[in-house]
Amino acid sequence: LDELLAQLKDMEDFPEGERGPEAIQARRERAQENFEYFARTYLPELIQGQGCDLHAALAQLLQDLGDGDRILHQDPGAFGELIAPDADAQAPEGRPDIQVVPIAAPRGHAKSTWGSLAFPLWCLLTGRQGYAVLLSDVEDQAAAFVEAMRAVIEDSPRIRTDFGAIEASGPEGCLDFLAPVLPSGTRPRWRVVRFLGLGAKQKLRGRNFHGRRPGLVIQDDVENDQAVENADLRRKLRRWFFKAVLPALAPTSGILLALGTILHDDSLLMSQLKTFGGPIWRCWDSNERPLWGERFSQGHLRWLRTQMDREEPGSFAQEYENRAQGDDDKPFKKFETYDALPPRLSILTHVDPAFGRQLSD
Repeated sequence: LDELLAQLKDMEDFPEGERGPEAIQARRERAQENFEYFARTYLPELIQGQGCDLHAALAQLLQDLGDGDRILHQDPGAFGELIAPDADAQAPEGRPDIQVVPIAAPRGHAKSTWGSLAFPLWCLLTGRQGYAVLLSDVEDQAAAFVEAMRAVIEDSPRIRTDFGAIEASGPEGCLDFLAPVLPSGTRPRWRVVRFLGLGAKQKLRGRNFHGRRPGLVIQDDVENDQAVENADLRRKLRRWFFKAVLPALAPTSGILLALGTILHDDSLLMSQLKTFGGPIWRCWDSNERPLWGERFSQGHLRWLRTQMDREEPGSFAQEYENRAQGDDDKPFKKFETYDALPPRLSILTHVDPAFGRQLSD
């Protein structure tokens, strides 16, 4: 997030010859209808290059969500797998009243830039949503995304050129602003809109804004490495999601977008994927061909794997391949600790020579 905020400080305006009324109107009309165009036009410092299959799939899925269409997940193919929804969670024909859309993506592959910044910004500026909430592991992390959006709205010369000066207010982690008039000249459905950041398990009950519930909730990395190892904490987080988060959505049109990396086979994100269906993206295919070669070369990923697994075996598979272990997969499932060794304790030592050429146990 610090890197993201630093990039926002380097925002540049359109070339001088592209700031006239006709150019502005053309961009506004296209951005109103096309999410990917909006993201690449108004966040060029954050969304650069051609991207990869993951970004193309995200752009299309977020476009469909923003337009209120029934979403169809793209199968990652060689770069992952597509989990089918549980039969009881499938919606009837047509668009369901509430859409829950979980997506697992590798670390560092811009899922948060697309899903937690560009998408809510597009929805709020184009009148698609009036109240969006971002949920992260801790409140400070969620607040940082809110402040990133505030920086874009208040300081981006491109936003100012095309959308005019936008009046923003609210304390850190809560952004309220007047939605601009639409390209057609009409007022948006919601005149005052809000983007709110909250931490995992914070209270959502009763958090209405101007008499309405959140129409968009984005869950971005709400789990952490320590808590996910505790079965009781995993159950509490799932209970919070199903008892507090889902009921907080607008009942006839709510959207919940769940983004993250799978930290445990029994994690909340894995549970959401098994229940509602969705893609699991990996950083490379079985031949180690990178998903996003522009940013992560094969050599760099191999180097990361060596360094990460030297410190903690399996950590690369978890962070970049979304292959987290469950409790049953761990070779040692129970540990006992002693302040003083008990009597008659047998002490054994075992040596496992490392003969492997690449990685060893």
